[in-house]
Amino acid sequence: MAKIRLFNPEQSYTKIGTNSASFANGDAVSVTSGFAVKSTAGKRIVGIANGAKTFASDNQTVALDTLSYTRVEPNDSLAEMVTSASVTNADVGKYYDLVTGTHLVDVATALVSETGMVVNTSDAGAATDPVLLRQVRLEKVLKSTSGVFSFV
Repeated sequence: MAKIRLFNPEQSYTKIGTNSASFANGDAVSVTSGFAVKSTAGKRIVGIANGAKTFASDNQTVALDTLSYTRVEPNDSLAEMVTSASVTNADVGKYYDLVTGTHLVDVATALVSETGMVVNTSDAGAATDPVLLRQVRLEKVLKSTSGVFSFV
């Protein structure tokens, strides 16, 4: 499995792990309902796991064990990442999702913009809200299947 390597990592943070979650060192971390979860396509990445850890099925209410992760700053933190297919200099500046479960950058998800507008379901569609469409942006091509990416 591809690992994410941060450039200039910030300090470590902790968050209670979601029930039955399993993390490997280098996994992308998101937060759902206040708990650390392994990031999947379309979820904002808040950090990179600082080690392997598996949580109990009742962790959110009983054990309350935490995951240590290195926080990433949107549009500021950089990481070397492997891509699912070839990229070229023409792809620099495009936005991508990660392939769920592999942490490869999914080249098939390329977009020129990282956000879009969706109807807000919490107010019966009276307003539109921005929604994250992609997770990372290609800043520099290193090889045909890797590059330096920023988090969005």
